[in-house]
Amino acid sequence: MCLAIPGKIKKIKGSEAFFDFEDKEYCADISLSPEVKIGDWILTHDGRALSKVTKEEAGENLKLIELQSSKKF
Repeated sequence: MCLAIPGKIKKIKGSEAFFDFEDKEYCADISLSPEVKIGDWILTHDGRALSKVTKEEAGENLKLIELQSSKKF
């Protein structure tokens, strides 16, 4: 199963965006989403920013991730 995680961009250095997810800083390549800027929310997968999303969309994704991680397998 693939999972794209949301994050709010804190800084950009070249083609890399740095964002927080669950109190940790991550880095994503923004070559596929060059329009993003600091403060934007992005969905990332495998180290790449897939798309820019709204704060509300990011929140919905976070709720789904929390729900999925709370399930017992």
